[in-house]
Amino acid sequence: MPILENLNQFVSRLEYCRATGADKYRARCPAHNDKSPSLDIQIGRTGAIIMICRSHGCTPKDIMESVGMSENDLFPDDPYTHREGFRRPKNWVPEDDEFIVRIGLDQPRSQFSKQDWEKFQAAVKRESRRLDCNALEFYKTHAWSREA
Repeated sequence: MPILENLNQFVSRLEYCRATGADKYRARCPAHNDKSPSLDIQIGRTGAIIMICRSHGCTPKDIMESVGMSENDLFPDDPYTHREGFRRPKNWVPEDDEFIVRIGLDQPRSQFSKQDWEKFQAAVKRESRRLDCNALEFYKTHAWSREA
């Protein structure tokens, strides 16, 4: 289930819940006998639902169980997706380094930004390892092929 659906389902089970911003809420904490709204809820940068009980410090697990939901409902199904869309893990390696190398071969060095030049060089290294030869020389002499 998408994280926004989990958030809406969770929020619908709370008492005296009100929106305080985009995908942000404040409500009475269901894990203890709360008299005034002290539970802050929102979706964090990573796409997980974040909640803080400001009066008793109740744990997210206790809060979720008190409304009949699982702690797993706090996290998105796809760990690489968050509210702004797709997010790459730190060690992401493009599946198609061949494409990057071939495009880079057609560009003069002066048209590369520093960041793009570094990406191109990294792709050349990975592709050279995969081919077990110099990728630049290989792609200068061979036609386009994913079989390489």
